[in-house]
Amino acid sequence: MTITMHVDTSDPRDVEEGLELLQFLAERGSSPPDDKKASERVSDAGDVEAERLVDAFWERTGEKTHRFLKEGMASFEALEEFSLEDLAKALNEPVEAIRRWRYAAIQRTLNKLGREMPEAPQLFRQRWVADQERTLYWLEPGVRNAVRRRSI
Repeated sequence: MTITMHVDTSDPRDVEEGLELLQFLAERGSSPPDDKKASERVSDAGDVEAERLVDAFWERTGEKTHRFLKEGMASFEALEEFSLEDLAKALNEPVEAIRRWRYAAIQRTLNKLGREMPEAPQLFRQRWVADQERTLYWLEPGVRNAVRRRSI
């Protein structure tokens, strides 16, 4: 796969977004847990960090993001992997709208939270599936439970 990115280096926001995209691409190599039962036993400390992460995320994002996350999460089982195409179908939204939401609307917030809260879990875990040429996502149990407790 080849990705081409054009960055206007005279625009600080364009440079920041380009760097965030590169960081995102560099981090996307994680894999889902092999032992789903073991991964469901999240420590109390992990649950606290997940709550802090989701609290901060909720404060910085709007109703559309809250709806996409809660309704999308309800469409998949715990630790079930899903693609952006799967999420778009579950939300009855165009795939491009979901891509814009994931990569533009919330990526800056996720990057900032990652820098501010390095000990917190990731909101989305993800892995690249080369033979399908797509990224699959899932939510860890602590994050999923924290999102479930939020209202839209």
